[in-house]
Amino acid sequence: MIEALRCAIEVQRGMTARNATVPAERRIRFRIGINLGDIIEQDGDLLGDGVNVAARLEGPAEPGGICLSRAARDQVRDRLDVRLDDRGEVEVKNIARPVRVFSELADGEAPRPRARQRAPRLLVLTVAAVVLTILAAGGLWWWQPWVERVEPADVARMAYPLPDKPSIAVLPFGNLSDDAGQDFFAAGITDDIITDLSKVSGLFVTAAHATKSFKGKDASNREVSEALGVRYVLSGSVRRDGERVRITAQLADVLGGNHIWSNRYDRELVDVFAVQSEVTKRAVTAMEVTLKAREQDRVY
Repeated sequence: MIEALRCAIEVQRGMTARNATVPAERRIRFRIGINLGDIIEQDGDLLGDGVNVAARLEGPAEPGGICLSRAARDQVRDRLDVRLDDRGEVEVKNIARPVRVFSELADGEAPRPRARQRAPRLLVLTVAAVVLTILAAGGLWWWQPWVERVEPADVARMAYPLPDKPSIAVLPFGNLSDDAGQDFFAAGITDDIITDLSKVSGLFVTAAHATKSFKGKDASNREVSEALGVRYVLSGSVRRDGERVRITAQLADVLGGNHIWSNRYDRELVDVFAVQSEVTKRAVTAMEVTLKAREQDRVY
């Protein structure tokens, strides 16, 4: 597992060096997920939860970043000089339970392994499987956008006619705090983002009462899109710890079948409104909405 993480770091550093000489519009940035678990080799393919979780961990990873499961983190903790950020329990698609996610910080120091030990054959095989998973994911990202694919919506199955302008539904942001009382805090952020987006005349925004029906439900982006008749779905989560808050957000183009933007914000509580404005701005930009002159100041 140590070698797997070292390999992932070197891949990301190599891509950073490559991108330095490439125009911005042609740069490629990988997301890498690393997991330790059981795998099955079948007809040359690697299958099983070990591979599935690693693939899903690519989603919460930042472009150019690395995410590890708790099982993988436990194998490398205190054995590499790498800073890992505990991002808590994260819900990932098609995985029954939340996955504890740790991300390798981009500004961490170069890995310095402790005394080398001869690894058992089983561990070597496991590391090799993880590395193959990373390389396979890297190959896919090379030829495809570096965003997670989503199941496309079917316009013919939409409950309402698709508007003739960009349309979006903002799902209730999940409360990842231990305190259930923070549900009101998460709901307030959701409502404020909906309000800000509703001020853009070139955008159709589903009302808050319609999206609240999906709170706590394991509905896919496709199901939300078809139920509400929208092309885009914005979702996210909130974790509050004292005077600190972490907000994540991701925007899916459900008709196009992919996530077109995602980000994570770690801020002081007093900066929450700035984060809400940033989420609104990034969503509007990603949807390529044309703003009227009077709307520029509201969004930017």
